This record gives sequence, C-alpha cells and structure tokens, in this order.
Amino acid sequence: MVGDRWAGIGAFRLRLGTAIAYCVGAEGPVRTTLDRLRQAGVGERVIKSTVAGGLAWEIAQVLPRNAQPVLAPITAVFSISLTVAGSVREGIQRILGVIFGVLVAVAANYALGANGWTITLVVLVAFVVGRRLRLEASGVSQMAVSALIVALGARGPATREIALLHVANSVIGTAVGLTLNAVFAPPNYLPAARDAVMTLGQRIGAILDDLASALATGVTEADARDSLERARLIAASLDDVEDSITRAEESLKYNLLAGRQRAKLAVYHRANRALEHAALQTRVICRSVVEALETAKEGEPRPRWLEPERLGAPLANLVSALAVSLDQHRDCVGMFDNLVGPLEGQVKDAAFVKVLPFGHAPKLTAKETHVKPSSKPWGQPDTLG
Repeated sequence: MVGDRWAGIGAFRLRLGTAIAYCVGAEGPVRTTLDRLRQAGVGERVIKSTVAGGLAWEIAQVLPRNAQPVLAPITAVFSISLTVAGSVREGIQRILGVIFGVLVAVAANYALGANGWTITLVVLVAFVVGRRLRLEASGVSQMAVSALIVALGARGPATREIALLHVANSVIGTAVGLTLNAVFAPPNYLPAARDAVMTLGQRIGAILDDLASALATGVTEADARDSLERARLIAASLDDVEDSITRAEESLKYNLLAGRQRAKLAVYHRANRALEHAALQTRVICRSVVEALETAKEGEPRPRWLEPERLGAPLANLVSALAVSLDQHRDCVGMFDNLVGPLEGQVKDAAFVKVLPFGHAPKLTAKETHVKPSSKPWGQPDTLG
C-alpha cells in the first residue's frame, strides 16, 4: 500500500511537471514556436524584453503622479538576464544601488542644493560608498546613475516625491523583468551542456580510431603527431565543456523546472569527469607513440617492434577497444535524455541494472557490460572481449 501511494505521488508529480513545462513554454507547441522564431532571429530574450518593457510601463503608470515612468521599462529590459539566477543577482544589486544612490542624492540636495558641485560630489560619494558596501559593478553603476538622476531632477519640495518614484519605478521594472524571465520560457542551458559532453566524447573517440587505424596499417610520425596535436587541442578545451556545465547549473537555480532536470545535470557532471580523464590519457597515449617513433633507426619509418605484424596490430586492437568503450559511454549518457525526475527508479529497466544512491556513479554488472571488440579488427584476433 505504501509503495502504491508513493508510486501515485511520483506519477502525479511527473504529470504536474509536464503540465508546468507546457504552460511556461519549456516544452510542447510553445517551445516549438519559440525555436522557430529563434531561427528567424527573434529569440526568447527579445520577446521577453519587449513584453517586459510594455508591461512595466503600464504597471508603473498606476502610481499617482507617475505619468512618464521611463525608468520602469528600462529597468525591466535590463532585468532579462541569460539565467533566472542572473536576473535575481543583478536585480538585488540594482535595487540596492538605487536605494543607496537616492539616499545620497537626497542628502546632498538638502544640504547643498542643486548645482554643479553637488552633482560632482554626489557621483563621487556614490562610487566610493558603493565600493565600500561591496556592491558588484552593476550595483555601483546603478547607485551612481540613480544619484545623478535624482540630483538633476530634484527641485525643492519635489525632491522626496522624485526620489520615491525613482525607487518605485526601479522596483517595478526589476520585478516585472525577473518574473517574466522566470515564468515564461525560463533559460535552460542543459541541452548545450549535453551537446558539449557528447561532442567531447566524439572528438576523443575519433582520435583513438584514427590512431588505431594508423597502428594497424603502419603508423608514421606524421600520423602520430597529428593525433597528438588534436589531443592537445581537446585537453585545452576541457574548460569550455566545464563552463557549459556550470552555465547549465546556474540556469537551474530559481528555475521552475529544476526538479525535472537536476538528475540529468548530475549525469553530465559525472560523464564530464570521466571524459576529462579520457582526454588526458589519450594525450599521453599519443605522446608515447610519438616518442616510440622517434627511436626508429635512420631511414626507417618506425621501430621494427611497432610494425603491424608485431606489436602494431595488437596495440591497434587495444586503442580501438578504448574507442568502443567511449562509444558505449556516450550511449549510456544518451539513455538519460528522457529523464524527467529523480534518478532512482527510472533506469532499472535499462542497461544500468544497478543504481547506487544518488550522488554515486551508476555501474554496469558484468553481464550487461558486453565490451565487444572493435568493429574494425586490425589484423589480429581480438582477445580483449
């Protein structure tokens, strides 16, 4: 009974998550339409920025004596960041900057009046105080701009009203932009992270396949050095893959659909760690082959022991088996493309027949591994399977 109850709750959560995804435009026909618009040069940020500007203007006009709330739509547009977390972080900085900037401007206006020296002092104090408060660059700039606008627009008894409207318009614009960014097609960089991981595996596998082919037919120093240079390029690009995963992780913060995606992100994290080791070891293998070729006698393309009929073909089989293992690794990662909830319980009928607690890498049992020989047996019977 308890198991059936939990199964029912899990099914309900899955249906609810799917319904939310359809409503916010993360999946379904809305998502398809947005993808087509993006191909035409009208992406989600363009649409959200346009709607946010108009909506913020209409909401801000509700406030009394606020017929021209120019700051509200401007702030709303700037609040549409690449991620929801970015919108939250920048929004907090913006509001803090506005509040402190307005306080500085009002104090200076009451003390010194509106003149050139007041404006100079206001901007200077705003920058200094903003840095002392450890605001980020966006917050410091917003503080200085807000202080300057209020100082320029404030006149006598209207100072307080202008300051309050400035803060209100900034809050309205930030709230509208943040809300729209979060509830309509929330940014999700998980597909880009997946593509980066899969592409990395394909590039490593291609190097190993080419090196295996060269070893089987008689590797030359040019072949080995070409593989080594490609391996070095891959090793140098590992940070780009890590950046893609980090960006995907940030895009899931404050995301309405984060619960459906975190399991995939964990898989991509683990896959990337494995591929990082594979990339570094591939570079070591290529460098070892280059160093071996450098020991060849003058006039010989390779040492005799590296000829295909000696050690070349067995080494080709070994390197090819590594490439096959990478193919299987990518297949395992691809199994999680349709994962929409917690990791446990969704892969028990797949090749991953043993799932460890969340946070540990799933393992294949010996029966399900099926490490098969290369599809291109290089001259010698493969004995690795």
